[in-house]
Amino acid sequence: MARKCAVHRIAVAVAASVVSFLVVPLISAHAEADKTETPIHFNLRDPRATLPRTVAQIEEGMNEGLQVGAQIYVARGGKPIADFGIGMNRPDVPMDADTMMIWYSATKPLTAACVLQQWERGKLDLDDPVAKHIPEFAQNGKDKVTIRHVLTHTSCFPRASRTGSGFRFTNHMHVKRICNSQLEDGWELGKTAQYHPLSGFIILGEIVERVDGRPFEEYIREELFLPLGMKDCWVGMPRERHREYGTRIGMMHNTDTGTAVPAPSADKLEGMNSIVNGAAAGRGPMRELAQFYEMLRRGGELNGTRVLKPETVAAMTKNQRPGAVTPRGEPAGPWGLGISLGITPRFGTGSASKSFGHGGSQSSIAFCDLDNDVVVAMVFNGRPGAKHARRTAAVGRAIYEDLEIVSPGAAIETEDDNSQE
Repeated sequence: MARKCAVHRIAVAVAASVVSFLVVPLISAHAEADKTETPIHFNLRDPRATLPRTVAQIEEGMNEGLQVGAQIYVARGGKPIADFGIGMNRPDVPMDADTMMIWYSATKPLTAACVLQQWERGKLDLDDPVAKHIPEFAQNGKDKVTIRHVLTHTSCFPRASRTGSGFRFTNHMHVKRICNSQLEDGWELGKTAQYHPLSGFIILGEIVERVDGRPFEEYIREELFLPLGMKDCWVGMPRERHREYGTRIGMMHNTDTGTAVPAPSADKLEGMNSIVNGAAAGRGPMRELAQFYEMLRRGGELNGTRVLKPETVAAMTKNQRPGAVTPRGEPAGPWGLGISLGITPRFGTGSASKSFGHGGSQSSIAFCDLDNDVVVAMVFNGRPGAKHARRTAAVGRAIYEDLEIVSPGAAIETEDDNSQE
């Protein structure tokens, strides 16, 4: 009952807000007639017309209390199909296509791309020990950990930074904690695969900073975001820019208890945004995050600007840990250089060979499907715990049905889980 009441209050607040469209949209006659529909703020065409199953699936999740809103971008063959926000950003502020939500771990592939740029430029080798670039990392038996191990989550220090939240300490405080840590007992470097939520990619961001000389937050803006037209994307946002953006800054909510609770609260959001963290601190509209995947789809170039070589993209999106096993000895899934492989089978597409992307803390996912020339970036404003995997699979499947890639109606065999991604 608490969940239904919370969702009802949110729906009433959204319905009462003034809808300001970014372009003059084509409103369907049905939307005009039914004033109880959740308002949608969109570029391009009304997604109720272009992605009806997708919108219905998102609204179903809102009614269930899984999220208070969502932002979706879909393109096929480089042509944008949908770019919209639905529901709420925060109380009395609707979600629109320009809302800047946090990506959490969907940040990781972009940090990996920065490392790969340094590889291209001869500043590092993927098989360099991390300690070659961060000497203090070598302590406690970590001297043989390589950059490649870190990129593929086979570096055996997944819990090194779990003494605190990724946004509670500065990046350099995290680096110190990680350098002081030990490897997991009995694990084999390059062989034992375990997802590193924070530690590995915090270290990768530090490597980029040390070999290039610029602070990581400046490097990723100047060498990746701005060249790709991702002007409203940040990893570590200056406080003055946070204030300038105002309510465009999205406020994530935890929904695992059935009641939407801001995470963090509004008074802590500015401080959280200022933290530099190459593992989980990315923020920006889904439309702009998708441009990174359009660049990968095109082999490292977008709109005449090249940020990675084609052979680098090929290496990034190839399985780099064949034969890896979990700590329990089970086969580990395929992983590229900082990016997850085989994303789309969970949507029932039947293809695993040419899809890659990454999710973020029960809320976001962005990916490229080369088999179908599809790029998707989506974020749900709600972290529902174990129900996230099923929600993502259902919305992803609805997108593929709306694109007429798969036939509607087939069951999705994805169970609830406790994954943080």
